[in-house]
Amino acid sequence: MSRGCPRDVTEEGTNDGDDASQFLQHLPANTCVYSFEEWPQKEEQDFSGNNFVVIKHVPSEALEKGDKPFFGRIDYSHASEILILKMPAEIHETAASNFHSLVAILASQMGVKRRIADRGSTRTNTSRRSKEADRSWAPAYRPGEKYREWPTVALEVGNSETKAKLINDITWWLNQSNGRVQQGIIIDIKKGSGNVYISSWIAANVVTQPAPQGESVPVTPIQPLPARQTLEAAFKRRPDGREPVIEGGDITIPFANLVGEHPRQGQVDFALTKDLLLTHVVEPIWEALDAAKLEANKKKG
Repeated sequence: MSRGCPRDVTEEGTNDGDDASQFLQHLPANTCVYSFEEWPQKEEQDFSGNNFVVIKHVPSEALEKGDKPFFGRIDYSHASEILILKMPAEIHETAASNFHSLVAILASQMGVKRRIADRGSTRTNTSRRSKEADRSWAPAYRPGEKYREWPTVALEVGNSETKAKLINDITWWLNQSNGRVQQGIIIDIKKGSGNVYISSWIAANVVTQPAPQGESVPVTPIQPLPARQTLEAAFKRRPDGREPVIEGGDITIPFANLVGEHPRQGQVDFALTKDLLLTHVVEPIWEALDAAKLEANKKKG
């Protein structure tokens, strides 16, 4: 826990009612909890070793005014006035950045890179929740189109939280967007073993309906359900430099999910094969994990 942390989520975090309990569930047990009044100014902040920080009783206008600095990915519940900050870390940022780079490489090969908007961690606001993905994409803006508040593909990366939290976050993107987020990607990093699981998700009860003039019509799920996993590639690290065990299937992002229209001649879906994922995403994650362990051992003396 960071220096000066008032309490952790096991002491206080889930005793504020159903909304707060649901919002905070699946966070690591040692997640530091502050009240808004206790939140330190920038020069006093030291959150090394913390993957998340929780701030309670945060008025919604504080997110926009900038009276107090908030660093990291923002996830805010308007109903319970609780802010979760996902703190940046090398392992986490390595995974998100390299996955994006792989998507960009494939887009360049097909000549469509400029037709895809890299939304990064652009915040999406709803009446109940404001959230930033670890990475997100949408078709590039074209004149006459309505501004896209939602991405079409969202990425969530975890290197400390449980798989359940990652699934909850991806489910929110898919269910609350009224069909506009068409696909979620999860990168689940197990720090102990070094295993990496990359999976693709869609809304559990997506219903396709004919649309006038060839335009897509979002369909609201009748009853929101947890997201449904469609594909997973597992990369299991082995000791002594032996070849990793690779299981599962390739990850595919449909061309239309990123570009906004069906592929033309010479264009295909984005095939993130296991070989490409290993080289461009997983091996850099392993290098970051090794560097983090080396640094931790140095600090121990």
